[in-house]
Amino acid sequence: MWWRAAAPRARREELREQRKAEQELVREREKLKSQHHLATLAAPEARGDLEGAEKVRAPLADTQQAIETVDYVNGT
Repeated sequence: MWWRAAAPRARREELREQRKAEQELVREREKLKSQHHLATLAAPEARGDLEGAEKVRAPLADTQQAIETVDYVNGT
C-alpha cells in the first residue's frame, strides 16, 4: 500500500513548489514596481523639481518600510 502514501506526499511537494514559485513571482513584481518608482523619481529630479521629487519620495519610503517589515516577519 506504499503507493497510496506516495500520492499525497507528491501532491504536497507539488503544492510546496507552486507556493515557492508564487512567492518568487511576488518578489520579482515588487522589485519591478520599485524600479518603476525610482524611474518616476528620476524625472522630477532631472528637471530640478524638488517638490515633485519629494512627492514621489515619500510614498517610496513608506513602500520600502512595508517591504522591510514583511521581509522581517517572513524571515527573508
